[in-house]
Amino acid sequence: MRQQELALQLIQLVSEQRELASQWQTAGAHDLAAKARDVEENLRVLSGKVLHLEGDALDLVAHAISEEARALRTENPTNREEGSSNGAGQ
Repeated sequence: MRQQELALQLIQLVSEQRELASQWQTAGAHDLAAKARDVEENLRVLSGKVLHLEGDALDLVAHAISEEARALRTENPTNREEGSSNGAGQ
C-alpha cells in the first residue's frame, strides 16, 4: 500500500513538474518576444541615426566641394575668362 501511495505521489509530482515547465516555457517565450520587440525598436532608432549621419556626411561633402570650387574660381579667374572667350570665338 505504501508503494502505491508513493507511486501516485511521484506521478502527481511529475505531472506538476510538466505543468510548471510548460508555464515556464510560455513565460520564457513571452520574455523573448518582448526582448525581440525591444531589439527591433533599438534597431529602428539606430537606423534612423545612421540615416541622419549619412545626411550630415553628404552635407559636409557638398559643402567641401562648394568650397573647393569657390577656391578654384578665386585662384584662377583668368582661366575662366579665357575659356569663355575661347568658346565665344569659335
